[in-house]
Amino acid sequence: MIVHLHQMFSNRLDAMHFMVERLPGVAPPIRKSNPDSYADTPFPDEITLIEMPRKFSFPSIKAYDGTTDPDVHVAQ
Repeated sequence: MIVHLHQMFSNRLDAMHFMVERLPGVAPPIRKSNPDSYADTPFPDEITLIEMPRKFSFPSIKAYDGTTDPDVHVAQ
């Protein structure tokens, strides 16, 4: 039963992707070999193979919730 549902939803998702790709002016989606993977990236090796500096740390910034002006959010 679950295998049947998985196949049915997979087929429907493929059909929706096909319809979206046919829309004029819409960029094709980035296909991932594994949709749950963070390893796949649209960036070339020149970008992905650059190592971060050892002392680099991401700034602590509150997650943007989409309800305010994004410029104001980043400036805070």
